[in-house]
Amino acid sequence: MRHDARFSTRPLTGLCLAAACMAASIVMAADPPSSCRTLRTMARVRVALGQYDKAQTLAEVALRQARAIDAGDEELALCMLDLAVVYQNRDRLVEARDLFVEGVALQRRTLWKHHPYIAYSLRMLADVYRQMADFDAAGRTLDEAIALLGRTHLPNDPAMWMFQVDRAKLLMDQNLLDEAQAILDPAVEALRNAYGSDHPCTADVLRDRAVLRLRQGRWHEARDDIDESRRFQEHGLDVYAMTLVPAWLIEVPVYYAVGPNAEAESCLLQALEAVGEDHDVVQGAGLREKIARIGTEAQYASASRTAAGSSDW
Repeated sequence: MRHDARFSTRPLTGLCLAAACMAASIVMAADPPSSCRTLRTMARVRVALGQYDKAQTLAEVALRQARAIDAGDEELALCMLDLAVVYQNRDRLVEARDLFVEGVALQRRTLWKHHPYIAYSLRMLADVYRQMADFDAAGRTLDEAIALLGRTHLPNDPAMWMFQVDRAKLLMDQNLLDEAQAILDPAVEALRNAYGSDHPCTADVLRDRAVLRLRQGRWHEARDDIDESRRFQEHGLDVYAMTLVPAWLIEVPVYYAVGPNAEAESCLLQALEAVGEDHDVVQGAGLREKIARIGTEAQYASASRTAAGSSDW
């Protein structure tokens, strides 16, 4: 059974946010530069909860304040990057791209030229380019990020594999499935060895490979990956339900690949329930539309395969 941690995390989250707000009001009055950092921290909490509308307000105030008080290039860069993450999650991709570009430029001015923070920021920028279907820019930016991280990390470091997984996702978006598989298979093994199967990083990559295998028609193997990816939810990791919605939306078409499926229906219902709580109207409507579309497409594909007798189960 899926581990649902909403009931255990939400009271604690509320207390943490209340304490953060009280601390923020004190810090802002006494130390404006520290208040920027406090606002960014509060925004990151909201991002972790999937509350991007509330995160946006906090991150925008932090950036305006950093500019107004001349907080310095390093703090200004962090404010830009945090707001870029929020905009990316709200599908404001052009604004996210521009803030990432500006933030990386500031990081290059203030950090050591081979600092891994720059590599991580470039990786996030590459993902925005990928979402915008600007695959050339995404590839160039990701190549630069991987080369930069390689200055401070060994090739088999788990962090390097996560960057390579982003390359596999870029290849998948271009329908280069064999090339993507050549990256994802060793990435899964490396992360299993480094973290175990019940770790969120391993789970994320297993879900990426499940999407690949589904597109390759390898439905049984796709389901194996999904089943393994759920271990981190079931073995005591306390997670907020909204953070699981992307995972559930990946699981739906995999489970439906063999026909009507109770697990797929459960994923859809839990995703809808999570979206119905703690979200602004626009974001909630967009997510509900996406959930409905994925469910309909998965059911149609399942019915088509069943009618054709093409299931390999």
